[in-house]
Amino acid sequence: MRSFQALLALVLFPAIWCGVVLAALPRAAEGRPVLVIPSPFGPSADQIVAQAGGYPVGLRPPLVGIVAHSTLPGFAVRLQDAGAMVLLNAERLPAFLCGANVQTIP
Repeated sequence: MRSFQALLALVLFPAIWCGVVLAALPRAAEGRPVLVIPSPFGPSADQIVAQAGGYPVGLRPPLVGIVAHSTLPGFAVRLQDAGAMVLLNAERLPAFLCGANVQTIP
């Protein structure tokens, strides 16, 4: 019974940890730069952003996905409809995730 509990803990702990980390990340905000992380089995991040009517932002590409922006309302919804797996607020993420901290001029 103990070995089953240990095996269950080894399987469940990483899954729960990943869920907690994803829940703690800043969600995309309307009118702000967004880190777009595509599904590994769908279109690329560049294709998703182009289809949603946005444009890439920043000089260095991030480790995963692409940082994008659009002045049109509903950009995040269009990104999700185009196939984005995760959308995060690029202004609130550390520089190593976004290539550089990205800010828009109001």
